[in-house]
Amino acid sequence: YSMEAVWRLAAAGANGDTKTEINNVFGGERTMPSFSQLKSANGMFIRESFKNEMSADFTGNFEGDLRYDSFASPDSINAWVRENTDGMINGILNNAPDPSTMVILLNAIAMDERWADEFECDYTNEEDFTLESGETMKASMMYGGADKYFKTDNATGIIREYKEADDGSAFEFVGILPNGMVEEYLSSYSDEEIAAMAENEIEDGTTEDDGSINAVSVKMPRFEYEYTVSN
Repeated sequence: YSMEAVWRLAAAGANGDTKTEINNVFGGERTMPSFSQLKSANGMFIRESFKNEMSADFTGNFEGDLRYDSFASPDSINAWVRENTDGMINGILNNAPDPSTMVILLNAIAMDERWADEFECDYTNEEDFTLESGETMKASMMYGGADKYFKTDNATGIIREYKEADDGSAFEFVGILPNGMVEEYLSSYSDEEIAAMAENEIEDGTTEDDGSINAVSVKMPRFEYEYTVSN
């Protein structure tokens, strides 16, 4: 979502083949959807010496925070990122932007939602968790239910809902357990696999023809996820 948002900002200042190519990557020209559960912000930092080179049509219609900066340090950009991700991302630049950098387009998103059906702390236990390497480590395993279960030829998985927003919309968490190695599964992940998940969903509490009731139980570790990229 964040990557598309930035490219849409760039497309607004492009024309001709460049604009066509950007829109084609994302399936055509469209307005980015908004979600009440996501805090999303757009920012454009322009080097002060480049201010008069920017199109007034572009800057005047920019939907977001427009700032002019000396680019002498990364501080103002990192502060903007920190503010608009509720402090979850401390910054994105280690050093001042390269002298050739005239414009930096940014999108920041933050989400802090609770489960619709929260895991009970009393049922959380320290247990062995097996890493992809085959090694084991201790992890806090959470026990609870799920709203849906699915099984494809390549994986099994569960879907848990986050709390509904005031407008009735809600995000879902999808947990996937590949039959084989994670890297192999990711390398062959496709639209067909996503379609197979949807086609094979079984809702918790539904009754089968034989009278049996589907009950989805989940055991999963508490986890945090982060990644870094080079500037």
